[in-house]
Amino acid sequence: MSKVKDKNETWSLEGCKSPKKLIYSDFLEKIKELCIEGNLNDGAHHKDWYFEQILIKLGYNLPKLKKDIENEGYEWNDGIPP
Repeated sequence: MSKVKDKNETWSLEGCKSPKKLIYSDFLEKIKELCIEGNLNDGAHHKDWYFEQILIKLGYNLPKLKKDIENEGYEWNDGIPP
């Protein structure tokens, strides 16, 4: 992700239903909301889901990321929606 020069710059978010572009402050707000909800939610499997949602919002291809992690010998814990 490149450095943002204008707080009103738009960002495309993979997995975002509508609108497809958000201004940077809205983008940060969505990430903050996921972090807070994940922290307040009980259960590690639910927290894993929130981490996955954050990665998706940041634009990562989750299936590819999971495969890369597993190819390095780690086990990916799939999250369960709350």
